[in-house]
Amino acid sequence: MRSLCLFIAGVILSSCTKDIFVASEPQMIVEGWIDADGFPVVILTEAIIVDDEYRDYSNISDHIIKWAKVTINDGDSEVVLTGKATDNYFPPYIYTTAKMRGVVGKKYKLTVEYKDYYAEAETVIPDKLLLDSIIARPCDDVDSLCYLNAYFHDSPSEKNYYKFFTMVEGCDSFYLSSNLAVFDDAQFAGESVGVTIYSGNSIFDEDERSYFNAGDRVFVKFAHIDSVAFAYWEMYRDVVAFSRNFLMPYSRNLPSNVVGAQGYWFGYGSTEYMVDVTRSCGCP
Repeated sequence: MRSLCLFIAGVILSSCTKDIFVASEPQMIVEGWIDADGFPVVILTEAIIVDDEYRDYSNISDHIIKWAKVTINDGDSEVVLTGKATDNYFPPYIYTTAKMRGVVGKKYKLTVEYKDYYAEAETVIPDKLLLDSIIARPCDDVDSLCYLNAYFHDSPSEKNYYKFFTMVEGCDSFYLSSNLAVFDDAQFAGESVGVTIYSGNSIFDEDERSYFNAGDRVFVKFAHIDSVAFAYWEMYRDVVAFSRNFLMPYSRNLPSNVVGAQGYWFGYGSTEYMVDVTRSCGCP
């Protein structure tokens, strides 16, 4: 999950015209998730305020919140997360614990206390769902590049939302949001579904970085999400898509389920898969 994107989305913009800037207060940005069978991860930053006063934004580390009290309560126990520096995420500082793993169906309450900030949010981990298969397919124009097709069956008896993340071994140190890969089953309720998965790096480059290279080992996280997470990731998808078009700027805030801050705290009913992308773009 590319934390930098929400951090940038947290920048408070009022106008490009100096005379009509509206003063804004600093805000805390919370990015947190807990996977089924996984440990929680929380990243805290302070939104950058853009106004008519000169500010030096070159050092993003100045906006990382490192001394907060972060607590998770699952109804049976309460754990205070430990903050630590890490190169596996960006920004390179997370709060986590090995004393609590995500359990399907459980509710998790997150509480964050830092200086004058107090924020809280709740989430429930949905059921884990399985893919039927993942197939790597060659791009039409460049045979050394591939995209992935994932196949699964949507249950006709329940409302479902889905999200894909990818991580390329040796390239990515954590899961990135796969570009465009968030789905509401209103389009295919009760059917067998095939969807395209692109590289998470494509949020920065529309062309070759949207695809995977022959020889890549790609890890795919298939997440069953709730309607709140879907609303966030759907708008995130639109922000990424429209922000590339300077003629159609997208200025809406991302939705938040955190009270007292901006951001998200989501439970994922996730399963993980590994695909070796060969030169023939096939996989077992």
